[in-house]
Amino acid sequence: MCFSFIVILYERNNTKPLLFWFIITLTFPIIGFSLYLLFGNSLKIKARAQIKQKKNKTKIYLRQTDWYKNYKHTNIRGLLGFKRRVFEYINRNGFNSWKLNDVRVYTQGESFVNDLEKDLLNATSSINLQFYIFADDEVGKRISNVIIKKAQEGVLVNVLYDSFGSQKTSSSFWNNLKSNGVNVVSFFPPYLKFINTKINYRNHRKIAIIDGKVAYTGGINIRDDHMGKDPKIFPWRDTQIRLTGGAVYAFQDIFLNDYLFASNNKLNSLMTNLYFPKMLNYGNDLVQVVCSGPEKDRKYILETYQYMIKNSKKNICIETPYFIIDKMIVDELIGAKNRGVNIQIIIPGKPDKKLVYGMTLHTIKRIVYEDINIYLYNGFIHSKMLIVDNVCSVGTCNFDNRSFNLNFENTVFFYDKTVEKMINIFNEDKNNSEPLTIKKYKKLTKKYKNYVFFYKFLSKLL
Repeated sequence: MCFSFIVILYERNNTKPLLFWFIITLTFPIIGFSLYLLFGNSLKIKARAQIKQKKNKTKIYLRQTDWYKNYKHTNIRGLLGFKRRVFEYINRNGFNSWKLNDVRVYTQGESFVNDLEKDLLNATSSINLQFYIFADDEVGKRISNVIIKKAQEGVLVNVLYDSFGSQKTSSSFWNNLKSNGVNVVSFFPPYLKFINTKINYRNHRKIAIIDGKVAYTGGINIRDDHMGKDPKIFPWRDTQIRLTGGAVYAFQDIFLNDYLFASNNKLNSLMTNLYFPKMLNYGNDLVQVVCSGPEKDRKYILETYQYMIKNSKKNICIETPYFIIDKMIVDELIGAKNRGVNIQIIIPGKPDKKLVYGMTLHTIKRIVYEDINIYLYNGFIHSKMLIVDNVCSVGTCNFDNRSFNLNFENTVFFYDKTVEKMINIFNEDKNNSEPLTIKKYKKLTKKYKNYVFFYKFLSKLL
């Protein structure tokens, strides 16, 4: 118990939460400290040092090539008004814009995996896979069989998985990949099997890069229930994108920084040319790739979303599986509504985690009573999408405090024809949803009252 108090005292400088954690740990020593590890700041003594180490190792590997400037986009004469302001805001924060992109959108896991499998089978030089969850179930074995085949053919295959997200994946699954020539690395692995002091800092990214020319990202993990195979939360709706063009370079940079940090390896010049080949003209979409994480000086995705909401004039559309945000963002949404902005938010009608659903219900109370349009999807929606005045963001980042403040995340901003696709997808999802009225909200909070109450209590500790 003394150790528990020392850890909490070291990490907390806010008296009120500190007192609550002391009380709960004193009353329930094991349960209380376990809750702190899960929901507090997770033994920052060691985690801080490792996050600082990752920050110090961060590089822009693409700059080591001779041709990366050819694919950066600097001409913004075609962007006007709100689009131009968002574009310039993101550029000022150090994130490049990329031209010559073609974008394909997936709304179901099975269609994404089918195309991913085809691209993997066509790989000739390298495969880089990074997933929060890489399960050893049917779809996990399907993908693992493909990458083993490619590794045996001489393709360089690297796999990075999050130690917390993939904790249920058996060690035999990873060992089978390793023994067949696949390089496998765990992000922030635990010191002991059931003790992970970095549990709060999760690599929530989902990235697949093939031959440095094709990239995938979005909400879909390599896992059966993300294919819509869980009848309890069927239908499962998600959003995944496939990119060809200059934006692939940005994803390769994100992957390499995470992978080389986790593996403690370095990249030589020959490998740089392998991972960053010269690009062809694949399309005309202009995109920007933004990443965030605890090693960054600022919360870039959150700040960009706030900038967009504050400057919105017409529409805000949000799709998220979890809606757990600070009062400040709720105030900004209400402020936008009071300016005449049409706000529409789609959340799941069927929860995958009842406690998290209780958190969402608690968070949206003010929004519901402010008469902002919230819709319950007829199933589980796992899509992470924000559309504001014809600028769209799709990626791995949930609309919640964990994704904004603690996780390693990435998202893609679109300005061209892809925005129209996303608006159409959002409208289709809305047609498959029911409005959340005050009457319906009261019924839901009553149904999940224990979880709502627990979150109210827990929120005082965070």
